[in-house]
This record gives sequence, C-alpha cells and structure tokens, in this order.
Amino acid sequence: MPKVSETFQSFINKNDIPAGGVNVEIVAVYEEAMPRGGAKFVMEFAEFPRKPLPFGKQVAMTCAELFAEDEMTLWVGKSCNLYIDSNVKFDDERVGGIRIRSKQ
Repeated sequence: MPKVSETFQSFINKNDIPAGGVNVEIVAVYEEAMPRGGAKFVMEFAEFPRKPLPFGKQVAMTCAELFAEDEMTLWVGKSCNLYIDSNVKFDDERVGGIRIRSKQ
C-alpha cells in the first residue's frame, strides 16, 4: 500500500536542509501548478525524490550564472548546494528560505 508521504506531493522546505547545506543533483526542471493557484517553475533533485523546489527569479538567475546556461532544461544533470539564507523575504517579512550556490 502506498505511503501518504509518497502519494501527496509536498515541496522541499527549509526544514529539509541540514545546517551547512546539502549537495544535490538536478534531475528535472519544469513548470507546475501551485496549490494556491498560479504556476511556478520547480526543480527536482536526486536526493529529494518527489519533493521539488519551487523557485523564482533570484534562484533562476543564480543557476544561470552558476551553470553558465540560460536554458533551464540544460541544468538537468548539474550539481549544486542547497542552503538556508535567513535573509529571504516573503511579502516584506524576513522568513528565511532555500538558496542555491556552488557544490561544496
């Protein structure tokens, strides 16, 4: 019988990321409908099956620079490091969030 945690997709959140960050490999980049409406681009990682990371302009720009590639589908197979940045804001409130940097 399937497990609830494997059946209902959830997204990576800052509680999934260990202190100091975690190296990951990108296995997919695509657009997905969000639970509260609209759509966002998301990345899936080999290390977090079925838990994609929705991302916005800042993460996209970082990846484009990091991988020297503007075409997002060509990020598949690339490795990077996910880490927590306590300065990430949501609706002008500092809440902390996930950022991407070079593999550590």
